Amino acid sequence: MKDQVMAFRWIRDNIAAFGGDKERITAFGCSAGAVSIELHLSSNQERLFNQAIIESGSPDMKGALASANRSYPFILAKHFGYNTTDLTEALDNLAKLDPLTVVKASSDIFDEYPICMEKQFEGVENFITHLEFNKTKVQAMNIIIGYNSQELIMEYAKRQAKDYVKLQNIFNETLEYFKLENLHEVARLMRNFYIGYEDVSIKVRNELINFNSDAQIINYVWRDMNKLISKGSNIYNYIFAYTGKRNFVKSRNNVTFGGASHADEIGYLFDMSVLNARLDKNDSLIVDRMTTMWTNFAKYG
Repeated sequence: MKDQVMAFRWIRDNIAAFGGDKERITAFGCSAGAVSIELHLSSNQERLFNQAIIESGSPDMKGALASANRSYPFILAKHFGYNTTDLTEALDNLAKLDPLTVVKASSDIFDEYPICMEKQFEGVENFITHLEFNKTKVQAMNIIIGYNSQELIMEYAKRQAKDYVKLQNIFNETLEYFKLENLHEVARLMRNFYIGYEDVSIKVRNELINFNSDAQIINYVWRDMNKLISKGSNIYNYIFAYTGKRNFVKSRNNVTFGGASHADEIGYLFDMSVLNARLDKNDSLIVDRMTTMWTNFAKYG
């Protein structure tokens, strides 16, 4: 996140040399990138961009934030043959290595990279010490924010009918993250809302996808929209539901059922080697619409 701050500052200081305007910078992120954008809007730094596009992400989502884990440097250092219990020594040894080698090892060893709230130390520039949108940053800011129709479809893409036996408590287990006092009652209401009196089985796969998508991503996006509106932001909400040959995650994983998965929309905004370069009529229409709307927003607000 501090690297991103440096990058934004570089853009602000140098954008004029490329024909840009430092007063008209748009930050754009999807998934973890969307989390990053919202953290910048809550951070202790100055306002580094003037508009934002936030796609399918929130710092409140599970796995985005966590307590500081001071064991990571020791584990990484040990991986490279530096067995030490001194934090400074571990970091000094890691700093001597090729950065890409360290990044690859980190990716292989650790499953998640949550961001932690920082303690405040004299003479140290903090990135984030609290999680609340900074009103001076977001007031009157134009923001595109939204999500896809079936964000977590991939959780069910490979499941066979027999796998649903293990999902009988899915409503309780998913809602445990919210630490509700009346968890069982809320889980009962959610179950009734999404699947009625049906059993948990492949027959209600579509409804389970909707529940998980709502619980783990979409509800947070709605909460953040309301918070931003309350602080004076100009919100442009979207829901991406199109399914074609350029749905990024579904195409990459050869999934042919359901709506738009998490990150599927970026296939209609960017070219990438994993997608078919040939556009049919419908895909071409969506590419034209998405790129026009997103770039017009960056140009004109």
